[in-house]
Amino acid sequence: MSSKGKILVVDDTHAVLSLLKELLQAENYTVYTADSGELALFALEKIMPDLILLDIRMNGMSGFEVCQKIKEKPTLSGIPIIFLTAANEQDLRLEGLKLGAVDYITKPFNEAELIARVNTHVEFLRLSEKVSKQAIEIAENNMVGSQ
Repeated sequence: MSSKGKILVVDDTHAVLSLLKELLQAENYTVYTADSGELALFALEKIMPDLILLDIRMNGMSGFEVCQKIKEKPTLSGIPIIFLTAANEQDLRLEGLKLGAVDYITKPFNEAELIARVNTHVEFLRLSEKVSKQAIEIAENNMVGSQ
């Protein structure tokens, strides 16, 4: 069976990385992990994930800083980011969404809910890509037909 997609998990707690890797691999995702924001940005030079699960509070670069850097790069800006964090303050949730995250999940998380949200956002990305390709094909066909 082929992979449902590639997920980059970014968290400075190795137990969380291990748990999420195991959980997502059981759902047939290819999982990459990074234990810092800097390592995540380096990984993004090599892989193009379908979704990023990103902690906010990490040593060194915060998840907000990582998100901002990702959204500034046109080649990466379309990757959906879900903040997965113990930070549950309303202003942090809003800040994450303003920075471009598609969702926000608090720890401790419900495993079934996390999987459902990941599946939803990966599927939404796939549908968006399909619609974009179809729009390009239609535009190209219209240009050929009008010549």
